[in-house]
Amino acid sequence: MVPSGYKRLDKLPLTPNGKVNRRSLPKIEPTAEPAEAAAPRTATALEQRIAALVAQVGQVHPGVEEDLTLCGFSSLSLVKLTALLLDEFGCRLNAAQLMQGCSILTLENAVTDSLLAARRAPASEATAPAPDAAVPLTAAQKGVLFACGKNPDAVLYNIPAKITLPAAADLARLTAALGQALAAHPALSFRLVRQGGETMQRPGAAIVPEVLTLSEQEAAQAALTFVRPFRLAPEPQAEPLCRIRLVRTESALYLYFDAHHLVFDGLSFDLFLRDVFAAYSGASLTPENGLAAQAARGPQDAEAHAAYYRALLADF
Repeated sequence: MVPSGYKRLDKLPLTPNGKVNRRSLPKIEPTAEPAEAAAPRTATALEQRIAALVAQVGQVHPGVEEDLTLCGFSSLSLVKLTALLLDEFGCRLNAAQLMQGCSILTLENAVTDSLLAARRAPASEATAPAPDAAVPLTAAQKGVLFACGKNPDAVLYNIPAKITLPAAADLARLTAALGQALAAHPALSFRLVRQGGETMQRPGAAIVPEVLTLSEQEAAQAALTFVRPFRLAPEPQAEPLCRIRLVRTESALYLYFDAHHLVFDGLSFDLFLRDVFAAYSGASLTPENGLAAQAARGPQDAEAHAAYYRALLADF
C-alpha cells in the first residue's frame, strides 16, 4: 500500500509515559490524488482450474498475480504442481524454471502456450517405441532429478527397507521370486541416459540381487553401508536405480532393498513386496505396462486429446 501523503517531523510528540501522543500528531494532507480502485476481475475458467490445483498442493488461495514461491511453495511443491498440471492439461512445465517465480496468471499463460503449440503442431502417426528405447523423464522425475543435483551425496531420495525372514526361508526360491518381481516392474531396472542433449531413461540389464553369507555381527556391519547415494550420471557411468541384497546368517535371512525415488515410492514398496511373496508362493506375475509403451500415444488417443483441447480453447 502506498500512502497518500507524508510529513517529516523533527521528533515525535510523547505522552508523560513516554508513548507516542497520537492526538498531537499533525494532520497530513494528501499529496496526490488517490488511484482509482481497479475494477473487480472475474477469473477465467482456466485460472479457476489452475487455482484449484494450487490450493490442492499448497493449501493456499493466492491472488492470480501473487508469486507462489512467496506463498510457501517449495521446489517439491512445484514438482507436485507440475505433475498435476501434466495430468490435468497434458502440459510439461519445468519446475526448476518455476522456482524463479510463478503465479496462477503465468501458469495460465504457460498452459495456454503449450496447448496452442500442440494444436498448431502437424499431426503425425504415433508408433510405440521399442521396449528398450529411451523415453523422456516425467515432469515429476525432472523435478526430483533437479533437487538431487543440488546435493548429489545425500540419500534423501533413497527408499530403503529391511525385511527379516526365518532362517528356514528358501534362499533360491526367494532369489527367483525377486527376479520375477523385478521383471514385472521394469522401471526398477531403468538407467539414465543422455540423448539429443536431454536426460532420458531406458531399461538396462536385469538387476541381480547380491547374496552374502555372514555372521550376525558381520551382517549388522554390512547393513550400515548398504544405503548410499545412487550415481545419477548418465551412461556409461549410470547404475540401476534399485539395489537388492540377501544376507544369510545363522539365525535369519535378511532382505535389504533400496530404490531411488525417481522410479519408486513408499506405496510402490508394498506392491513390490506383495509380488515377491506371491511369486515365492508359486504364483505367476503379470508384468505392468512398460513406461515406453505408455509414453507413445496412438493416433486415436491423439485425436481425442485434440478434440478436448479444441473445446477447452474455443474462446481464445
